[in-house]
Amino acid sequence: MSASQLPFAKMSAQGNRFLIINKHHLTHPLESTEIMRWSKTHLFDQLLVIEAQGDHYPIEIFNADGSRAEQCGNGMRALVVYVQKHFTPPDPLAITLNPPAGSVHVKKSQYRADGQAPWVQVVPPARLFEEFLKLALAGYSAETFRALEHFGLYQQLFPAPNGVHALSEFELRALVATDE
Repeated sequence: MSASQLPFAKMSAQGNRFLIINKHHLTHPLESTEIMRWSKTHLFDQLLVIEAQGDHYPIEIFNADGSRAEQCGNGMRALVVYVQKHFTPPDPLAITLNPPAGSVHVKKSQYRADGQAPWVQVVPPARLFEEFLKLALAGYSAETFRALEHFGLYQQLFPAPNGVHALSEFELRALVATDE
């Protein structure tokens, strides 16, 4: 069976492209050759197969070459949105995704205003640090930090012990000076 014959969703998160299929629609176990063929036809980085089991959502993750993956932070981000659109979670304020690497719990309080879960909740710290360096060292650090504040990510990346979650004038001037 081809992916075109199955109901599927295509989503992207942070530049990664996903093909998402409800496991209920599969008639047989997926084979790597089939997944590779689909990836060339539908241009995705990973295939995410999700199943609804009460308030849990077991997930299988396949790379475009057909190999299995244990976890995908951006995929989890896309799946939270998928679950909200395609399933009726028993508790719409909390979703538990179950990829092979272990459960990911997302509470409604962690969603952004547009309904998406913030990617920093599910990305491994080493990857988050690497992505942060790309943003901070690209020559636009002041603009980047303002964007982090605007999208509500600054607070999650840099929790402040005093509860103040804004860049000070001193910090902004330092960022501008490093960009020059």
